[in-house]
Amino acid sequence: MLGAIGWYALGRIIGRERTEPFVEGFGRYILLRPTFYRRLMAAYDGRPFPVTALGQAIPTARICLPLPAGVIGLSFVPFVLATTLGALIWNAPLVTLGYLLRGSV
Repeated sequence: MLGAIGWYALGRIIGRERTEPFVEGFGRYILLRPTFYRRLMAAYDGRPFPVTALGQAIPTARICLPLPAGVIGLSFVPFVLATTLGALIWNAPLVTLGYLLRGSV
C-alpha cells in the first residue's frame, strides 16, 4: 500500500505534462514502457474504481497503476479503497492456500 500511495502521490505532484516525458526517459528503469503507460491511462477513462481494484490482480499492472491514477486526479480515498480491495482479492487466495497447506511439508 505504501508503494502504491507513493507512486500515486508522484503522479499527483508532477502532473500529466511532466509524467509523459518522465515515463519516456526513465520508464525502462522502472519497467514501465511508454506504450503500457498510455494503455493504463486509456483504461481509466470513465471507470477508475474498477480499473484500480481489478488491476491489483494483474501482477505487472498492480505495480504501474498508481502513477496514472495520480495523474488523472483520482480522489485519494477511492484510490486507497480500490487498491485495498484489489490487494485483498489478489492476496486472499494465496494466504488461504498457505494456511491450508501449513502442515503438508
